[in-house]
Amino acid sequence: MREVNKKIGLAASFNASVLIEGETGTGKGVVARYGFVRP
Repeated sequence: MREVNKKIGLAASFNASVLIEGETGTGKGVVARYGFVRP
């Protein structure tokens, strides 16, 4: 999880679009919300 958090933080620091892919139930929505609301 720490590695995922680092990658989300890195992606959130840029003004760029990010494609989040994965199967149903893998937490794509959680990742998207976390990246969007991150300060």
